[in-house]
Amino acid sequence: MLSHFNSKPNRMNSSKVSVKRNIQYLNLQSSTLNSSETTYDLYIPNKIINNTVNVYIHGGGLTRGDKQNTGKLTDLFQELGSIFLSSNYPLNLPNGQTKSLVEYQLEALSCLHRHLINSIQQQSIFSKSTRICYIAHSAGAYLISLGIAKDIFNHLPTDFVLVDSSAYFLQDKYDQSNIRARNQIDKSCGVTSDSERFRILGGLSPGDIISSVQWTHPNPSNVLFISGNGFKSRSTANRLLDCLNKKGFSCTHILTEYSHSQINRELGTYGNQASEPLIDFLKS
Repeated sequence: MLSHFNSKPNRMNSSKVSVKRNIQYLNLQSSTLNSSETTYDLYIPNKIINNTVNVYIHGGGLTRGDKQNTGKLTDLFQELGSIFLSSNYPLNLPNGQTKSLVEYQLEALSCLHRHLINSIQQQSIFSKSTRICYIAHSAGAYLISLGIAKDIFNHLPTDFVLVDSSAYFLQDKYDQSNIRARNQIDKSCGVTSDSERFRILGGLSPGDIISSVQWTHPNPSNVLFISGNGFKSRSTANRLLDCLNKKGFSCTHILTEYSHSQINRELGTYGNQASEPLIDFLKS
């Protein structure tokens, strides 16, 4: 990546950051998405000292969460003098929509990425040399990894930080879940019968898709996996890492002792098992 800053930057107070809220990222004339769920908040330091825009995609099991749930990441990127963006995505499927919720959410993230590319190319928000880094937790990490598998993050060098998701291989996730979680997976993925489940989950499973595609990525990206203390998260991250390495990505896997909720809270705090690898990744 192209970011360069000291590992212990001076703290920046909120007066040195410009905050623009509820920026719409849809082309409203050409999208069927619900525009009330497709906005982001943008935090721009008065003195930007690197050329990466860091985009946070929240977790929440695909059905909850909000762009304001950034934990300490907002403060971290303010202190680093780095642009930070936190985005919403749809959490409900509108009546009459034939796509599954996951496909609907992936369409929104594709719109977000195209919006960022256009903003960079037109220099309406960012400079022409800006690089994008997606940082995503839990369900957000699943959606971003699905976007990688579907190759929606193209046309610009883009890096990824995937934090503690066990949904990289959906069939495994389904088999290891309780009834309530299985029902939620079926609902989000549009499964309505036992006979179609394997086909649908396979088509929305990042690890399975990446392992089967023939391409090698033309703009090799850096990917950092940060896993908590759950076995499923650690093992599925390793498997996806192997798949991505074979496609030309440069991947690193960091294991922490945090629980699933702790790792997201600690991600913006200096000196711990989650944030120090993140800062090192952004400096590399």
